[in-house]
Amino acid sequence: MNTGKNDTRIAASGKNDGKNARKILIIVVSVLLAAVLIFLAVFLTVSTVRDSLSVVRYSGVRIGEGEAKYFASYYKYRYITSLRSSGIDAYDTEEFWERKSESGESYGTLLSAGALDFMKEICARASLFESQSSLTSVDIETINENVQNVLDYRADGSRDKFNEMAAEYGFDYGDLVNCATLMYKAAKVKSRLFGEGGAAMYALPDACSEFLANYSHVRLLIIRTEDKFLLDENGNRIKDEDGNDATAALTDYEKAERQARISEIRTLIDAYRNDGEMKMSEVSFKNYIEKWGEGDSKVTDGYYFLDGSSYTGEFSETLPEIVTASLSLSVGEYAEVSLPFGICFIYRAEPAAAAYTNQDAGWCFEDFYTLAADYTLSKMVSELTPDVVVTDRIKNIDFVKIPYNYELVVRY
Repeated sequence: MNTGKNDTRIAASGKNDGKNARKILIIVVSVLLAAVLIFLAVFLTVSTVRDSLSVVRYSGVRIGEGEAKYFASYYKYRYITSLRSSGIDAYDTEEFWERKSESGESYGTLLSAGALDFMKEICARASLFESQSSLTSVDIETINENVQNVLDYRADGSRDKFNEMAAEYGFDYGDLVNCATLMYKAAKVKSRLFGEGGAAMYALPDACSEFLANYSHVRLLIIRTEDKFLLDENGNRIKDEDGNDATAALTDYEKAERQARISEIRTLIDAYRNDGEMKMSEVSFKNYIEKWGEGDSKVTDGYYFLDGSSYTGEFSETLPEIVTASLSLSVGEYAEVSLPFGICFIYRAEPAAAAYTNQDAGWCFEDFYTLAADYTLSKMVSELTPDVVVTDRIKNIDFVKIPYNYELVVRY
C-alpha cells in the first residue's frame, strides 16, 4: 500500500496551494495599492491644477477665472443698483468709476474690493454647506431648472448662443453651472445649519444668548399730558368700540399733577447723571412705571428693540422717537423723548436671560430665531473669510472693465 506516499503528496499539494493563494493575495493587494496610488496621484494632480487655475479658494471650494468674471459682472449690477437706490447717479462708465466717493476712494476701487469680498463670502458659505451637507437629488434638480431657465429665456435654449452672449463678460455656460451651484450652496447653508427659519437655533442656547445681547432692552414710562387711559378695577386699559385703548381728557388739576411727575423724574435722573448717586435706579424707575404706567402690560419684562426685527419695525411706524433713542442708549443710561401726546422716559437695562423664550415677552421676538441664525451664520462666515485664499490670477481680472450683468445669471 502507498498510503504514506499519498499523504506526502497531499501535504505537498496543500503547501503549494497555500503558496499560490498567498501569491495571488499579494498580487491582488499590490494591484489595489497601485490603483490607490495612481488615483491619489491623479487626484492630487487634478487638485493642484485646479488650485493653480483658481482665483479664489477655500478648503475644497474654488472659483476659477471664468466663474470670477461671472460673479464680478453680477456684483457690478448689484452695486450700481444699490448706489442708485441711495440717490447716487451711478453708471457703468469709466468717468463714474474714477469719481471719488464720500470715503475718499474711487467708486471703482470700492467696486473691486466689494466684488472680491462677495466671492470670498460665496467661498466661505459654500464651504460651510459642504462641511454639513451634500446636494440632494432635489437640490440638483432645482439648480438644473434654474440654469435651464436662464438658457431658455435668454439664449433660446442654445448653449452656443449663450456662450456668444456671455463672451463679453468673460465666462461661458460651464461657468454658469458652476456658479449656480456655488450660489445655491451659499443660499441654502443657513437652513442646513440651523433649520428652516432658524428652527434649530433653540438647541444653541449660547448662540441665542449672544444674539440677545444685540437687543436694546428698555423700560418705558410714558406720561400723557393731555389725556389719560381709562382703566378697569384691575388696572387694565379699557378698549373702545373700535378695539383701541379708550382715553379721556385730563382736568387742569391732573395736567398739573403730571407736569409735577415729569419734573420729579427729571430731577432724579439729572442727579444720577451728575454725581452717580443711585437716586433713580432701575428698581425705583420700575416702581414709577408700576405706579404711573397707566396699565402698561409690559412693565414686568420691558420692551426689546432690534434694528431689523419685525416688532421693532412695527413699533417704529407709530413711535419712531422711542425706538431711535432706545437703540442709541448703553446699558444703564436714561433718555427722554417728546411725543405728540406727552413725554417718554427710557431706561436701558440688561437683557433678561433667555427672554426670547418668555411668553410674556414673546411679542418682541416674533422672528428671533431666524434673525439669530442670520447673525450666527454671519459670524461664522466672517471668521472664515480671512483664511480664503486669493491667488495672483486675480490680476487677470479688471472688475471695472467687465460690463454689469443682470440677464445671464441665476438668482435664488
